[in-house]
Amino acid sequence: MAEASGNNVIGEAFRIISTPNDTKLLIVGNSDQAVRHGVYFYLEQLGCRWLLPSEHWTVIPKRNSIRLTIHQISEPAFRLRSFSGTGGFGGKLPVDPEMKLQARWGIWKERNRLGGDIQPGGHTGEAFNTKYRKQLEAHPEFRAELKGERQPWGITTKLCISNPELRKLYVEDRVAMFRKTIERFPDSPRSQTTSVEPADGTGHCECAGCREIGTVSDRVFTLANEAARAVAKEFPGKLVNLYAYNEHAAPPYFSLEPNVFTMIAPYAFQRTGLTGDELVKRWGTHSSQLGIYDYWSIPDWANCLPQISYTRHVPQKLRFWHEQGTTAFLGESSYSAGNVGIVWYLAARLMWDPKTDESAVLDEFFELAFGSSKKPMRAMLDRWADDFILSEHELGLSFRDLKAALSLAPDDTIRARINDFAIYVEYLRLWREYQGAKRDSSERIDHAKTLIRYLWRIYPTAMVHSYRMFQLISYRYERANKELLDLWPLKNAEAPAWKDLPPITETEIESYVSNGIRSFTPLEFERRNYSDGLVPLHKPETISTNLVQSPPFSGTHEFEFWAPESAKLLTIHIRCGKRGNYPGNQVTVTDAKGKRVLEHLAPSDGEWHEVAIPIATPGHHRMTITDQKIFVTLKVPDNLPFVVTGWKACPALPSKVYFKLPEDLSRIAITSDSVVPLHVKNSAGKLMEHPDRKLFVVDIPESERGTIWTISNFKAYTPMKFLNAPNVFAFSPKGLMVPGNTR
Repeated sequence: MAEASGNNVIGEAFRIISTPNDTKLLIVGNSDQAVRHGVYFYLEQLGCRWLLPSEHWTVIPKRNSIRLTIHQISEPAFRLRSFSGTGGFGGKLPVDPEMKLQARWGIWKERNRLGGDIQPGGHTGEAFNTKYRKQLEAHPEFRAELKGERQPWGITTKLCISNPELRKLYVEDRVAMFRKTIERFPDSPRSQTTSVEPADGTGHCECAGCREIGTVSDRVFTLANEAARAVAKEFPGKLVNLYAYNEHAAPPYFSLEPNVFTMIAPYAFQRTGLTGDELVKRWGTHSSQLGIYDYWSIPDWANCLPQISYTRHVPQKLRFWHEQGTTAFLGESSYSAGNVGIVWYLAARLMWDPKTDESAVLDEFFELAFGSSKKPMRAMLDRWADDFILSEHELGLSFRDLKAALSLAPDDTIRARINDFAIYVEYLRLWREYQGAKRDSSERIDHAKTLIRYLWRIYPTAMVHSYRMFQLISYRYERANKELLDLWPLKNAEAPAWKDLPPITETEIESYVSNGIRSFTPLEFERRNYSDGLVPLHKPETISTNLVQSPPFSGTHEFEFWAPESAKLLTIHIRCGKRGNYPGNQVTVTDAKGKRVLEHLAPSDGEWHEVAIPIATPGHHRMTITDQKIFVTLKVPDNLPFVVTGWKACPALPSKVYFKLPEDLSRIAITSDSVVPLHVKNSAGKLMEHPDRKLFVVDIPESERGTIWTISNFKAYTPMKFLNAPNVFAFSPKGLMVPGNTR
């Protein structure tokens, strides 16, 4: 069979065809992996499904015949479709000496046709530094120069790219290592490319020769190009790969060799000033050998709580990347089926064919997984996919959904699947209890012990990434206390705590659900969504010279404003935090027709700067500011309709911001992680009472409905959010805009 497409050397394309009268079925492919994909595709046509990585999540239908009339050629849209859980599985653990869980995740990926015909390597600079330590120590000119001094040897010390002898040593090493890989794994995806990614971190050389080459990206990709030419000479058709990441995230100012495969890390750890999507687009015009490296709910950030929306994030991102010409996706994620199982189940299908109807995939998933119990189970999981908030309210709703689902379960298999999610929700409860305990207290350590024991007990279910969560609790969150490591020593399977981990019983699961219902009462409110179209509450004829200041923002934020006909040039003031090695924050403004009217880079010098926005068409405008944790503050005219549509992080809100209540709203539901009491004040400036909880409701007197309220005294690095009111905030009452309608 012919090669699948483009630069695919092995390829995963397969052809499946039934002979006349369906007496035989032929499956042929470009590789063993391709044939394996064809076999699993055939089984899918028969109705087999592997929903989550456990036996009772496997669906094998009863059929009178396995014959099919079929003739199809198939190849994946993404040549790399894979993920790994941060921290991995930990090797031969006392709870899993045969590493069965790792094998189960591996076969689950294989059955869902995840994989790829290319396996890019990661950071290799550390290995190079270790291997050539003597040469690097003997030649200081090989090492990066910072502030006029050559850096001492270190595992992550950067190299002096302008030195020709260093480049020669590096390229020869990469080719030699690649030669060994190809000899050892001639037909493996790992033999298609060799990594030229530098050691992790910052500290790239600043010597005159390196500065003459250009930006950090120019230097890193100069070395990549040189290695690519050497690889192409000895191994035609083979690739070199590296990340577009950290200080070398931006495209270089020159063309890349055709065999340079770049994995962009656009949504974290990049300092280009561009949003993640903008960086993907920029690379899309620069290279045809592109992949994406992204972080999908890694335990280190999400703690195995639901974070990625399978209803929105998964289809939107994968289709966008595909449209931009990327042909690979490698995710850093979690081995936690409770929060990412369905995410990767859907992603596997969309990466093979981005035109796949995600609604049909999800409908089938819930039908096959839960049968007559699907309604309450889908209500729970869909709610989690719509901005999950771990609160008493959510726990109350989830335990009630589980009870309803269990009461409808038609058989033991479906009951076992619901039980898995009951086990997962109990983890959410224990995690909330642990996180709510006072730091450095004996109570917190007791909660940590209870949580860790539970993590090891539920390890076989695959519902939580137990190993990584143990690492995070023991080494990060409670690193000052060695008792947890002493209780569960990973290298000593004979420790008493490992002997006291009985499997979770049906009786225990029933108690989790009943106790959860008794302990957590959902709040009475209905979540609402509002239209994206905003209209100004007041339309000024002219723009005031009086300015109001915003709080500091961190992360990508969306602002909207309305310009009157009299405004031909609108001036705002912007101040970014001070960071010498960061280009600044990208400011982009589009008009009502989506036309870009401004693209500006606000300097990261800690000073106020004026930004003049040309107004060609009066009316609605949208402004995006991309901040990389240096914070940005604005000053805008006090009568200009100008709002922020929610925020990702706001470290402090010393002054009030304004919002308008919908006229038919009798209570407002608010979620906030503020470490100080959030002040919610009515139109008369009266402080409205509310409980000190993550999620709470504030009753709205009838006389106050439809009025303008304020919030202040907020301090947190996670968003404050309204759950049933528009998340639209202004810095003066005259600056308010409101949604056109509820949806």
